[in-house]
Amino acid sequence: INVEDKCANLSTGDQMLVKIASCLIKTNTSPTLYVFDEPTAALTIQESEKLFKVIGNLKKKNAIILYVSHRMNEILQIADRVTVLRDGIKVLTEEIANLSKEKIIRSMIGKDLSDNFPKKTGKLNDKVIIKVNNAYTKNINNINFKINQGEVLGISGLANSGQREIFNMLMGIDNLVKGNLNFLNQIYKPNGPKDAWKKLISFVPRERRRDALILKMSVKLNTTLPHYSNLSKFSFLTNKEKENNMTNVLSKKVQLKYKNNNQSIYQLSGGNQQKVVFGRALASNPKLLLLDEPTRGVDVGAKLDIYKLIRELTQNGCGIILNSTDLSEIIGMCDRILVLKNHEQYKIIENFNLTTQDLLSNFYEEKKI
Repeated sequence: INVEDKCANLSTGDQMLVKIASCLIKTNTSPTLYVFDEPTAALTIQESEKLFKVIGNLKKKNAIILYVSHRMNEILQIADRVTVLRDGIKVLTEEIANLSKEKIIRSMIGKDLSDNFPKKTGKLNDKVIIKVNNAYTKNINNINFKINQGEVLGISGLANSGQREIFNMLMGIDNLVKGNLNFLNQIYKPNGPKDAWKKLISFVPRERRRDALILKMSVKLNTTLPHYSNLSKFSFLTNKEKENNMTNVLSKKVQLKYKNNNQSIYQLSGGNQQKVVFGRALASNPKLLLLDEPTRGVDVGAKLDIYKLIRELTQNGCGIILNSTDLSEIIGMCDRILVLKNHEQYKIIENFNLTTQDLLSNFYEEKKI
């Protein structure tokens, strides 16, 4: 980070690092209580580990740490005592030595979670949804892959290796300088995100508050916004009945917890905000769904709902591209995994008995000449 950069120009991860750094500046009176609210949601694995070392040093100096997170592995790694809240009520307070991941999750969602990731049912279809041939943009090189009906392709690699740029290419934000795209057996040259949505390619971006939601507007508006051409009379008068019906159907489909269609989106939890973004993406029955960190800052129960939606979509023939820094999520949900290095495709791995360590080792593996 350049110290002269404006925070607004930084990535969410770098903004979080700046916030954390500002809490650690030495003053005449050192704080006795530090509150971290989902601090690793936008951080890489390496940045998270550095934060945990900082927290360890603060504890040695007798500081009190209040750490809020939905990531169970982090809680088990750094916490001494855990309190679980559900629907605004405390349901558990226990020393970490007496807890397991399963017990914490059971307290959070009020039921047993037999499997973190729903099992895939059915076989992949031979029909190709999208094929990327030797694609280059100004930001990524040598991208080659195809996705069949019902397949989930994971994108993985070290932070900022080109994951977001693949989505930019498919949404028409970054133009091809070489190669070609083929979508549903036709040459695909998207003229921006609006064109991509019309062609039944939907996108769930990683920064829902910045890139996906209008926080002061209603659940209804945020759900239906890209689909107004299908909800309007004479192309400019909104059909209120259709608008409400679409919101009701999609809210039920994603199991949204909210008061009514006119509730402001900022009043919802992070998980329910993400469900609104998902519902909007599902409204057009997409043939290809692009998911960039779809469960970032989302609680365990909402994660499971999102995973079930992904499985339902693939069963109906939708192809999905999933990018996530949560390697267990990539392995648990994807059929194959495309590994990126330095904004270039390194390899595609079949997800067969793959472990997180196996996947991580590919990030650092030297390229064979």
